[in-house]
Amino acid sequence: SFSVTYESVSVTDFIYRGFDMADETRTGNVYRNIYISTNGKEANAGFFLQQRETECEITNLTVENSKLKSPVKFEECEALSATAINIIDTELTKDNTGLVYFNMSNAIIGSLNIYNSVPKGNLQSFIRLGDNMYRGYAYDCMGNVHIGDLNVVVENTDIKPNNEQYFIARKSGYVNSFNVTIDRYQINAQSELKAQYEKFATNGREIVLTVGEDSK
Repeated sequence: SFSVTYESVSVTDFIYRGFDMADETRTGNVYRNIYISTNGKEANAGFFLQQRETECEITNLTVENSKLKSPVKFEECEALSATAINIIDTELTKDNTGLVYFNMSNAIIGSLNIYNSVPKGNLQSFIRLGDNMYRGYAYDCMGNVHIGDLNVVVENTDIKPNNEQYFIARKSGYVNSFNVTIDRYQINAQSELKAQYEKFATNGREIVLTVGEDSK
């Protein structure tokens, strides 16, 4: 699809993927007010863009009350722009994955808001990174994610810090750097958990992370 607007779309009670765009080569599309929810059931992915999506715009994407292997996943997306991505009361059901996954993609996200959707499993993370190149060919624009405001809220006081979890993690086998910039952040959680998250720990693997000031 080219220059198509998908507006006020609500997808619920699905068993595989809620919103999956996989046509080869798409450009200029707009995804506005997209709501995804399994209503507590398990599925594969919430919102998934793949196979050469360029210059697309996302306005207010929400994944809520879901159990997913990948809540939000971007593969082969160039010049992606999102005003707000909201992940609410959502649980990761697969180890070694993340709430938002970028592979062969670059993006500017105005606000990433994560409410009561804490990674708990083995090697789960808030942000997951893959390759920084498009199908093996290096592009200067690839491998960059810029987040304006990161907001994390954890109301469950029973969740304890896990030093084996990373805020940002990357799959093994990639040698070129992947750049992540967070301008401002605000983390509301019990003190020990807040202290762990504010370390913004990564698993290395050529992750170049720049974090700005606490916005409180």
